[in-house]
Amino acid sequence: MAREQPSELEFRRFWQRLQALGLNAYEARSYLVLVGHPRFKALELAARAHVPRQKIYEVLDSLVEKGFARVIQDRTKLFSAVPPDQALPAYLSRRTHALEAELAEQSKAASGLLNDLMSAYTEGQEGGGAGAYENRPCHFDSPENERARTLLLAEDRATLRRNGVVVRLRIPAGGAIRGDTS
Repeated sequence: MAREQPSELEFRRFWQRLQALGLNAYEARSYLVLVGHPRFKALELAARAHVPRQKIYEVLDSLVEKGFARVIQDRTKLFSAVPPDQALPAYLSRRTHALEAELAEQSKAASGLLNDLMSAYTEGQEGGGAGAYENRPCHFDSPENERARTLLLAEDRATLRRNGVVVRLRIPAGGAIRGDTS
């Protein structure tokens, strides 16, 4: 007895719900086609899922990495869907851990920033630091400061600390901000 394929409306709902979980449109379509079949060659899947041939390997690699598909080694590389009752919980668990780690890092960075900004705020509110951070250029005029300048432009304070860079700002009366690393 042949399995009944989901209607176009059901397919569209599944496709949208998978995207809401974090899959892109090509990944969601490819996974849904894989779910309805035991295995596919990459280019066969591309045609059925309406994914450009040049993108299908990238899409399949991503699905394998995210735990929604697996590679079956035969004479030819074939792909099959990981059962939804395994793929979805595992994917959500990995995403939860990644988001928790990111949130912990942001919280740590915010804590350091909070202390620094509160000092500046208190000083500014007392009238002692009015405009201290307005339109002040940062100068890194020695070659040994090049690493710090590059990191300051591209990274946050926590990354600077992990790389062993300490940044001190000197604000001379009436002068420009000078970066000093050690």
